Amino acid sequence: MGNIEKINTLVINAHPEYEFKGSYTSVIQDMYITKLEKLKEENKNLGEIEVLNLYDEKNIIPAIDKKVLKMYRNKWSADGMDDEDVKIDERIQEIVHHFKKFKRIVIVTPVYNYNIMTRLKDYMDNILVARETFKQEKGGKLIGLLNDGRHVTVMQASGSVYEKDNIYTKIDVTNHYLKSMFVDVMGFESFNVVRAEGTSRKNITREEILNKVEEDLEKLFNKIY
Repeated sequence: MGNIEKINTLVINAHPEYEFKGSYTSVIQDMYITKLEKLKEENKNLGEIEVLNLYDEKNIIPAIDKKVLKMYRNKWSADGMDDEDVKIDERIQEIVHHFKKFKRIVIVTPVYNYNIMTRLKDYMDNILVARETFKQEKGGKLIGLLNDGRHVTVMQASGSVYEKDNIYTKIDVTNHYLKSMFVDVMGFESFNVVRAEGTSRKNITREEILNKVEEDLEKLFNKIY
């Protein structure tokens, strides 16, 4: 029998204070990793777990600025790229190739002003690369190139509660955007959300919030592992 491909998991932390262990974002990340490490003891198909802290200054995530735009123009021009362009291009390729190693993606993020965190958007701009994670056919049809049974989960800490059909549901920009990019563009099989919500509400206790996260993680793990 051939070797069975291991299912590797990448945990992407999008909290600016990723080292602050008291945040809900940090706590729910630890809950996920602890549960997965325990499952690894029983399931030999599960591979490495890697944590990527987007706000760690050692992780250079190119933002779309004038240098990046210059690189893309030069990359497809007759003149070609200069040394600065080559360095930027190599870093973007390094990021996207690293990302593609993982069949399970976990994005752990707080919500500020109902929108995606800045470094997370920068990261998405690096992995959404034509002919690497998606392609576009004639007529504009998008084909996801990561359609080999991958799953992405967003673990989201928020002060508000995202109840069905309330105002927060309509302005939940983060998850609308991420679901479109992972499923509709890159071809992921499923998009899942686990919420630590209501952290600013006095009528909801920390214990209640985390118990709900634990319940949702149990259901999620039965689905994606």
